[in-house]
Amino acid sequence: MTGRRRRHKPVSVFWGLANALPIILIPLSAFLFEARLHLGILTLDYEGRALAIELDKTQARIEELRAQVAELERLERIESEALELGLVMPEPNQILVVNAWTADQVWEHNLGFDVATGRSAPTGERAAQP
Repeated sequence: MTGRRRRHKPVSVFWGLANALPIILIPLSAFLFEARLHLGILTLDYEGRALAIELDKTQARIEELRAQVAELERLERIESEALELGLVMPEPNQILVVNAWTADQVWEHNLGFDVATGRSAPTGERAAQP
């Protein structure tokens, strides 16, 4: 009987592969899952690094703009620009104070709304009151 050749039936080959399939698929799926996780970590790390670089550039730009604002707000620069534009300081006799009211003068109870409407003297019955 040792000389007899054994014939494989296609059905027995199929069932043999079906039995070996879990042995192949479980390690393969674990490998693919780990590769996917590793790829996700690398992607997040790359995006985080890109965002950190962009944040650093933005902060540097903000500092440049702050320095530029401070330069533009310098009093010496404003004075020199004013002279170039022909602006000069007014003379003391050129300054005119339009209204110098105190808080008490703004609203006087005995005058009512006359002060608020711009009338200089009370009208009607209130004019007779002292």
